[in-house]
Amino acid sequence: MKQTDGKLGSIPIFQQETSLMPSFNRSTKSLFLPGRFRLKLLSLALVGCALWGNVIPVQGETFNPTSGTGHSWTAPSNWSPEGVPDAIDAAAIFQATTTTTASASLTQTVQLGSFTVDLTSGSWSVTGSGKIQWNTSAPTVNPSIHLKAHATNARSLTLEAGLIDATGPGLKKGLDITGEGAARVTLNFQGDNSGFTGGFNLKSTTAQTIVFSTAQSLGNNEVRVFGSSYQLRFGNNASDTNWSFANHIAMEDGAAKVGIYSNAKSGYTTTLTGVVSGKGGVEFWSYYGGGLELTGENTYEGTTLIAGGLRLTFHDVSNFGTGDTISFARSISDPTLIYAEGNTQDLTLKADGITRRTVDLRNAQVRIDTGLNDVTFTNALSGSQADSGLIKQGEGTLRLRGANGQRALTTVEAGTLLINNTTGSGTGTGQVTINAGAVLGGTGAARPDADRSITVEAGGTLAPGDSLETNSVGILTLDLSNTTGRLVLEDDSRLAFELASGLLSDQLVIQSESAGSVSFEGTTTLHLSPLAGVTLEEGDYILFQAGGDDIYTGLTVDGEHRITGGLLIGPGLAGYQSSLWLNDGDIVLSLQAIPEPSSLAMLSAMAALIVIGRFRRRR
Repeated sequence: MKQTDGKLGSIPIFQQETSLMPSFNRSTKSLFLPGRFRLKLLSLALVGCALWGNVIPVQGETFNPTSGTGHSWTAPSNWSPEGVPDAIDAAAIFQATTTTTASASLTQTVQLGSFTVDLTSGSWSVTGSGKIQWNTSAPTVNPSIHLKAHATNARSLTLEAGLIDATGPGLKKGLDITGEGAARVTLNFQGDNSGFTGGFNLKSTTAQTIVFSTAQSLGNNEVRVFGSSYQLRFGNNASDTNWSFANHIAMEDGAAKVGIYSNAKSGYTTTLTGVVSGKGGVEFWSYYGGGLELTGENTYEGTTLIAGGLRLTFHDVSNFGTGDTISFARSISDPTLIYAEGNTQDLTLKADGITRRTVDLRNAQVRIDTGLNDVTFTNALSGSQADSGLIKQGEGTLRLRGANGQRALTTVEAGTLLINNTTGSGTGTGQVTINAGAVLGGTGAARPDADRSITVEAGGTLAPGDSLETNSVGILTLDLSNTTGRLVLEDDSRLAFELASGLLSDQLVIQSESAGSVSFEGTTTLHLSPLAGVTLEEGDYILFQAGGDDIYTGLTVDGEHRITGGLLIGPGLAGYQSSLWLNDGDIVLSLQAIPEPSSLAMLSAMAALIVIGRFRRRR
């Protein structure tokens, strides 16, 4: 006679029997009655909830092995009561392991209505090429996987076996994922689930991570998130592969947020082309160092967090939903935001191009890689914590129009960063560094505080103005009045100025009362060029404006205040003789046109005639 190993209060769970006589099992304290059918689990659950309002103990057949690997799922002796659970409403139970890991091998198709796994003492896996066929056509109840967690230690269930739908007509219902216990548990789908179509309902109120290792492991299913402690990981770090998933992720009522992770290996990328919807927010992370790419027009309404060492590529600001805030967070390392090719959209505006969106760097030193694109941020970046910073990457141009709040640093690693703010500081209050091959310019102001400096490293360029936007020369202000730091021009650093008609030029304005605020630490090369379409005039152009000559260190001048060392004029002004002068804190460029060769020859001939004439008169 078969019996189950559980009961509901004092009410036993009945299973179909062939005996005509009742039987009482003293070890399980269960009473079994004769009959041709058993009570359904749902009916017992409804009765139990109505009578006592308590959680219903899970009933079904229990897998006996609790240690080791490769135990056959389909061996009847491996189950109590003996016999393989294989029916449309069958319930399978994996009890707590006696070792850190254990596994069952499934090599054929079995039917289940529910699957309960106890992960309180170790992790389980179901290996093999078999399939679990779920009762997705039942009129009232969803099939389910229920995971019991340890109080503190994280465990996992790995399903290499695939999932398929039940056969026959009826509504295809989703698979409920539920749980209990305090520690986070991981459910890792590694099999081919393309034959399952009901979708995944993530209903646990406890912390769970769901891993979809391949596109086949997710199939064409929608992921419906009901709880707020879910992490979804996409991809498989064990493979040198880029992954792509096109599924809809829906945050249902009660889901305040969901974590979305790239599970790809470092150097590879997971791409999500589906839509993320719902009233909650989304946190984007990388689990193994792989990148994440977003292409879907997401509609989720909550905030966006981009965290850790994630390299996130986006194609459109709608990839970040309709929420009011995008924030960044450091976790061991800092995130990188990458503009896809052709993407020039303003991160500080929503998809309508009008509504403002807050971008908070928080505690992260965020790398923004523009690629070859030219991008403008209309509104200010917030730096709500002391470690906040901005690192410009990519060969394109990033224009900042706002009074930005980064407090630790602004670094230009590649390309051009133009600060065109009209108030505050375009670079926040932190250290400013221009690396080799990079350019800092604009028509706004940089205002570091405390002991922060503005440093132009060897090969880096400081270039006031923004002629591409204004079609004119411009003034860049470096306000050093609130810092003990300096403008440091390292050996082999560069300055670039454009010259316009009317003896106008780009200008660098130094605001400081402290001697030595501008330090030339070797030889800085000055690159000069006329503004497009401009014919230059002879005369003096003011390049630097400062409060006095003692502002500068590292410059050498002669007795007439001509600059002879520290700052030298490079190529770029063919046809002009040029020199630099120091005049009460201003560095002035003096231009004189060099006569054309034909003019020089004519002057020489005229001079020769004059000499000959004088010689003849003397005779």
